[in-house]
Amino acid sequence: MMYAISRLVRQELATRGWRMTTLVTAMGYKIVPRGLKRLESCLQQGDCANADMLSRLRSALGLSVESLNAVVAETRRQRVDEERARVAHEEAERRAQFRPYVFVRTSESRPKFLSAAAVIGPRLKYLQLDEMVLSLPRPLLLSRVAEMICEHYCSNLGKCLLFGEITGYALRIGYDETVEYTIDGSQNGERPGWTEEEGYAMLIVGEQQIMSGLFNRRLETR
Repeated sequence: MMYAISRLVRQELATRGWRMTTLVTAMGYKIVPRGLKRLESCLQQGDCANADMLSRLRSALGLSVESLNAVVAETRRQRVDEERARVAHEEAERRAQFRPYVFVRTSESRPKFLSAAAVIGPRLKYLQLDEMVLSLPRPLLLSRVAEMICEHYCSNLGKCLLFGEITGYALRIGYDETVEYTIDGSQNGERPGWTEEEGYAMLIVGEQQIMSGLFNRRLETR
């Protein structure tokens, strides 16, 4: 997307036969690379937050306050539309890639040992459903999930390593649909939406991301 502010500057440069460095000099920047960086941030990213830079730009191009304000307002609207489109695209991708799963509810919402949880957390807080289970008609799928929950609770003695006691289970059967279960596998109601606090975390060594996943934490070793 070409922002309105970028179109304006390109037109003005073409009219005058200026290069970008000429404009930056006319804006009063003695250190041209610094001025270029500030101007290009505005033109390429639509970032119009630098009031001093905009004032310099208006003076250098001989623009009225009203005309520049109109262009800046349009640029900000473009940025809002762009962000909405990005969010909608990401949502569509998540929906397309969605597969039902069971989330283990626990007494502790945050793990006691973050580094360990970042590595093994997905195996602790989730019960994955294989293709055979997912292919079952809904009533049979719900029944099979109940059996899995009973097996999981009993085999783990009612506890979830790093997260305390198991308090219940939530089957995310659809992207926007949840089936709740008690610890004995009994269904505890169905509701729209998904509100479990799953969080996000990553393990970083130096500048390299090693793993991303759960728990709303950023673990770093430097």
